[in-house]
Amino acid sequence: MVPQEQPGLPLKVQPHEAPPQQGDAPPEAKPENAITLGQLVAEGFTLFTPALVVTHGLLDRDPVLEFNRTHQTEDPAERPFQIDCDYPLFQDLGASLLNGSLIQWDRRLYGIVDENWPQIRDFIAAMGCYDIPRQHYAKVGFHELRIVDPTALHSGRIYDELPTVDITVFCVSTNRNFVWMQWAADPPRSRAFARVDPPRADIQQEASAVLGPPPSPERVADFVRPKP
Repeated sequence: MVPQEQPGLPLKVQPHEAPPQQGDAPPEAKPENAITLGQLVAEGFTLFTPALVVTHGLLDRDPVLEFNRTHQTEDPAERPFQIDCDYPLFQDLGASLLNGSLIQWDRRLYGIVDENWPQIRDFIAAMGCYDIPRQHYAKVGFHELRIVDPTALHSGRIYDELPTVDITVFCVSTNRNFVWMQWAADPPRSRAFARVDPPRADIQQEASAVLGPPPSPERVADFVRPKP
């Protein structure tokens, strides 16, 4: 199953394919579809954002590309796709230059067919990173979030209530903070944003064991989340 085209709406759905080799820029993808987020979910797709893994977890690569590199398939319907919206979905997430492409996180989502969602969910949720010189340690989790669907708001239809859509946010727990996505305080005039809370004690203990002093990067294996 692949998203079906409905021209005229402010949503660009593009394939998100892995480069043939590590470090290569992703191939350019032509816009293929234009439908609302709500229609995508109704047709059997899960929508998600790994923005915080990059912006606050400090991962230096696109988690979705990393998934594609390790989960090769010839069927494009099985792969995740990227969604870039003409209207912002979130606020103040910023932008990142990854694999030669500038990602505007306020306008970017990813999607995948529902039956393949558990694979990419567990892959990204198992990610972690550490940087001894910067004394940074982070692990990934996820939570659900309901946001206003701006593509529906700008579709020309009249709604009795705000059109919303449920997505998954990959949050990060670091040795300095716990960052998740807070729902909008006054939708649609405001949008969901990154909420920064104090760090969790268990993550600080893990970070101390790995980062030192003395640094012990081999201790990372002690804290790897077991596979479900």
